[in-house]
Amino acid sequence: MKKAIQISYDKNFEKKCEFAYEAGFRHISVNFNDMPNPEDATYDKAPEYISAILEKYDLEAVQTHLFYYYPLSSADKIEEDLEHRVLR
Repeated sequence: MKKAIQISYDKNFEKKCEFAYEAGFRHISVNFNDMPNPEDATYDKAPEYISAILEKYDLEAVQTHLFYYYPLSSADKIEEDLEHRVLR
């Protein structure tokens, strides 16, 4: 079993990867729930950026967690912004 630490992809992603490496982790789970707005230009560059950071710190992403609906969202109401982010 590979033990991983979950790291949110946000503006501090690289620093968190550095900390994970220094703490002895070699595997991470990338959480995309805090990812920038899908309309943001950085969104499309995320895979390339993440790959470069993982290589820099000799880390392997063993799992990802896509954007998810808020737990308190009603199943009866479709929130277009959330729907767009999940599908993206």
